[in-house]
Amino acid sequence: MPLRSKYRKSIKNLWHFTLFIHKKRAIYKNLSHCFVACIDLMLGSIQT
Repeated sequence: MPLRSKYRKSIKNLWHFTLFIHKKRAIYKNLSHCFVACIDLMLGSIQT
């Protein structure tokens, strides 16, 4: 029984870890989009 609960616990931890990574990746993706948009705006303002 303890072994089984240990196994389930590790699965749960792995699941939380993957969710955490996905959230982080989404945040980084949004940041990079914002960064590119800001650069585009800056370049546009320089050109005009």
